Amino acid sequence: MKIFYISYWGISEGLTVSTVLPNLKILSEDERVDSIEFFTVERIEDRNFKDRFIPINKVHHHPIHSKNLGFFLFTKIADWLRIKNTISQSAKKMQPDLVICRGAMAGAFGTMLFKKFGIPYLVESFEPHADYMLESGVWKKNGLRFRLQKKTEAEIKKYAKFLVTVSNNYCQHLNKEEGIAKERLKMVPCTVNPVQFQFNSEARQLVREKLVIGADTRVGIYLGKFGSIYYDKEAFEVFKAAEQYFDNFFLVLLSPTDKKELTEKLNAVKFPLEKVWMGTLAHGEVPNYLSAADFAFSTIKPADCRRFCSPVKDGEYWANGLPILLPDMVGDDSEIIKREGGGAIMDVNDNENLKMAFDSILQQLLKGILGRTEIASLALKYRNPDISKKVYKEILDGLNVF
Repeated sequence: MKIFYISYWGISEGLTVSTVLPNLKILSEDERVDSIEFFTVERIEDRNFKDRFIPINKVHHHPIHSKNLGFFLFTKIADWLRIKNTISQSAKKMQPDLVICRGAMAGAFGTMLFKKFGIPYLVESFEPHADYMLESGVWKKNGLRFRLQKKTEAEIKKYAKFLVTVSNNYCQHLNKEEGIAKERLKMVPCTVNPVQFQFNSEARQLVREKLVIGADTRVGIYLGKFGSIYYDKEAFEVFKAAEQYFDNFFLVLLSPTDKKELTEKLNAVKFPLEKVWMGTLAHGEVPNYLSAADFAFSTIKPADCRRFCSPVKDGEYWANGLPILLPDMVGDDSEIIKREGGGAIMDVNDNENLKMAFDSILQQLLKGILGRTEIASLALKYRNPDISKKVYKEILDGLNVF
């Protein structure tokens, strides 16, 4: 069996490293899979591009280069044509048996190949991307990007053989509210390697020594961006509230945001800069810094459609045993925290609620290593790569119906 795997992200992007490459490895280990042609979209100039794909058995990487034409619409149109032509020509030549698209953006190319060649396809990590961007205030309802993405998602729902969501909430919504047959629906959250991300006491000590953090200091950590579907100004207000609540607090920001911009945002809330470390790390180094922390922030804006997401960072936090400060209505995770622990639900606009959330986090921290072990079990239960293996097996088992 020959598979096309299409990602709308670049090979070095965090989501590719943390969510795509593990899935490619799982697929490659199935004896029915002969080869996987892996397409990524690289958004840097050709002359600067270095293919950092680490070889995986049976997987062949095909980078497609985006070129900034100086005007957003022109760049996107050129991207679409370039990706469409590359994948279409490759499909005509290689004749894949199945196309797997990572995310609703990439799903457009699965629809294109299905219409042109009749190749069955599935979209994994399928979420209502258009609604995410609308409810976050990034796109407008009458805007071109929203309307095009809505059309893309409607076609995916109509033509894709399988829709693989990242939350039970969205799986149930598609079935009960949109009438999509259960047989076409699967659920795989953004999984995490429990061994790679497990707590490491030696790493904790080394990182704390490197960052000059005392043994009795409470460390909060945040992974990711600010703005768009994430809180921006409010996130820094939460960081400041944590600094005021805990007697001895230190903040670690692992963010691609420019340090100058981060510093301005910290200064705006009067966060003491001597109590913060900011930087970026290779994905393999992140577990060491998580081990140095005591709890984590996941500052995703709550919205109705946010119930359908699965933040990668939450799985990584849990796997390391970190309780998470998380708003309500975020994926399945908010309900898991309410039901089974592993953090506290916060309302960033309610100071009293925020204090209660900190109180809860503090009580969980008092459990020490036992508490970290209990929280790590949530990652094993809800973010286990074995979930991906099981669903891929079901999908490949069902290919005889095509």
